[in-house]
Amino acid sequence: MEIISEWFSGWNITGTMWLWFIPAAAFTLFSAMKMVKYAELIIEKTRMGGAFVGLVLVSMITSIPEMITEISQGLANSPETGLSDDIGANAFSTFMLAIASLIFIKSMFVKNLGIWTKITIGISFVLSLIMTIILFYSADIQIGTSGRIAIGIVPLFMMLIYIIFVYFSYRYRHLADEEPKEVIQTTRSNKQIFLIFGLFSFMLISASLFLNWVTDSMQITYSIDPKSAGGILLSMTTAMPEVVALFSLARKGYLTAATGSIIGSHIFNFSAILWGDLAYTGSDIIHGPGVNSIWMIGLMLTVEVGLLLVFSIVGKRIKSKILYATFPSLIIITYIIGWSMILFL
Repeated sequence: MEIISEWFSGWNITGTMWLWFIPAAAFTLFSAMKMVKYAELIIEKTRMGGAFVGLVLVSMITSIPEMITEISQGLANSPETGLSDDIGANAFSTFMLAIASLIFIKSMFVKNLGIWTKITIGISFVLSLIMTIILFYSADIQIGTSGRIAIGIVPLFMMLIYIIFVYFSYRYRHLADEEPKEVIQTTRSNKQIFLIFGLFSFMLISASLFLNWVTDSMQITYSIDPKSAGGILLSMTTAMPEVVALFSLARKGYLTAATGSIIGSHIFNFSAILWGDLAYTGSDIIHGPGVNSIWMIGLMLTVEVGLLLVFSIVGKRIKSKILYATFPSLIIITYIIGWSMILFL
């Protein structure tokens, strides 16, 4: 992706990159909204349930661009960029989930999250904590030979956890389901719904990848440091699919699916580290150049998800909207302070 971005930026005149960015962002938004519409139909017309659709289907599709970035940066010998993108995307999506909980504060939807959704948040917290500790100490056991195929135990563990998570999300989907606020009328068969869902999912993935290339090219064209405020702002656009899915599902009343789409993307992004590890052959990815420097992003994410976990546990007993707003506000503050410290310290 880095090679494509350099080529793409090479024949663009400074100032014209926005002509690519705006339609790319618009098409990504359109594709995400359509994909979510048919995700709602899958919830309505099948026995999968909103929890499974949000936790697995929607989260997987909206997170594939991050996986592609992980792989491309590994091939480009920049494993730290791919890892920071994954962990940073998780931190940003948690930040947006906190904003959504304030926007939809009237429903106080965190009070109604099912037990499996809460367990999933706990899994995300544990994985975030493990990754932060591993990054801080640069501790992993390498399997294979540097220069050929060298992977670590930690990425294999993350992938194993994701596979187990998908299995149990389907098996215990009834523990996290919800009743939608509206019934969608359609004459399409289940087969047609899945085919159209697949079509818009493919369009979303394609649009997201193109948007990713454009934002990377803008950083090259305008000489924007990826760790600067401008670089962070541009990188947030790659998380657009998750954000659109979150607010689209929440607006239609699928609040458990909306929450699940964010937490499911967390676990998927952690599993995607394995693909970046396979792509990077210099060593296992944890011992790659500059990787241990991103532990602060992991710490920020761990605090965010930790607050979300506590919120989901005690939320059922909260009656005051002012007290309810405290937890998402703390998550938002954590994200702002966290990036401020990363940028300026």
